[in-house]
Amino acid sequence: MLTLRSLTAVLLSTAALTSTAHAATGLGAELILGVAGEAEADEISCNAGCTGSQALSDEDLEKNYGIAATYERAVRKDLRIGVRASYLVGQGDDTDQDLASLAVGAWGRYLVPVGRATLHVGADLGPSYVTSEATVFGVSMDFAGVGLHAVVGGGVSAPIADGVEFRGGLYYSYEMVGSLEADDTVQGTAIELEIEDTVATRVLISAGLAF
Repeated sequence: MLTLRSLTAVLLSTAALTSTAHAATGLGAELILGVAGEAEADEISCNAGCTGSQALSDEDLEKNYGIAATYERAVRKDLRIGVRASYLVGQGDDTDQDLASLAVGAWGRYLVPVGRATLHVGADLGPSYVTSEATVFGVSMDFAGVGLHAVVGGGVSAPIADGVEFRGGLYYSYEMVGSLEADDTVQGTAIELEIEDTVATRVLISAGLAF
């Protein structure tokens, strides 16, 4: 799993590779830190190799951090559209269950200039691939599934050098996965497990550079 140090290295590498690019290229890279989060799911059920289900309660998501990259183009003076990709991890405070998400979506920003700075409202919508490491029915399993994510919020950007700007924001993230599935063989028995209707919500702070 990526660490905060490795994410910082990725961000600095991106800046180095694109430092000669003009702002019109619309490239951006940001570090993400979660200040609040919550995960919930209906239940964990055993489809094969064992019997029963286990009800799940809501739990807070801690240690939320990640990285995001954007590519956008101007369609109007005050409107940018493009693509946003992100990788985000978190951990449940009760179960220590790890939850990671790799997401790609359509991205848009509406800009409001204020002096040398620019305020913006942005949104991102698209599919996500979610993985989770959890111990259920006494068995440690790796779960995976495809879901849908949405991100909405706002922020501010300001030039710090020729063709380079600082960008920061505050966003609300919503992610839903209908089914997270896992299968493994334990003591010669094939086991299939499913986490149903997982929803993760987070409040995120982002900061980075755009070129």
